[in-house]
Amino acid sequence: MYVVYLIPGKKVGGSKRVEERVKEQGYTEYKILEICNSEEELSEREIFWQEKLGYRKDPMPYSKIKEWARRGHTEEVSERRVQTWRQTVAVSEEYKNCLLNVHKMNTPEAKAKKAAIHKKPIIQLDMQNNIIREWDSATDASRILGFDLDCIRMACKGKIKSSKGFKWKFKN
Repeated sequence: MYVVYLIPGKKVGGSKRVEERVKEQGYTEYKILEICNSEEELSEREIFWQEKLGYRKDPMPYSKIKEWARRGHTEEVSERRVQTWRQTVAVSEEYKNCLLNVHKMNTPEAKAKKAAIHKKPIIQLDMQNNIIREWDSATDASRILGFDLDCIRMACKGKIKSSKGFKWKFKN
């Protein structure tokens, strides 16, 4: 009995001895995707699942690796595995860099920089239209005064006449 298995987020593989293979690779969790009756079927189904789930396709099918190993070509098989591992590491590093860039965009400094670009200055007026104060943004006024941000924005847009006893408008 041959098994096509999934290590979530890592790879789709095939083996006759799944638990040992998964442990050898340093993982503990896996999911059985399919059970096959022959090496040839396993090779076909492993590639099918790799493509279907979007995982990297093995450069050499399972049946070919086993055939080469039986003939004593273990060095060539090992070299193929090393090349595959290097490709995986390269993808992982690229993925890590991508995650790092996403993380950098979510730092407080990046958020402040983004917010500064989108700030619209507003004016706080009393009910007689006398200017009380100019603010860099509705968010700043809301945070400092403790007023509801949405109410200030609605007043600036003219959807409501006032908020908290003040008139608000965008500075143009």
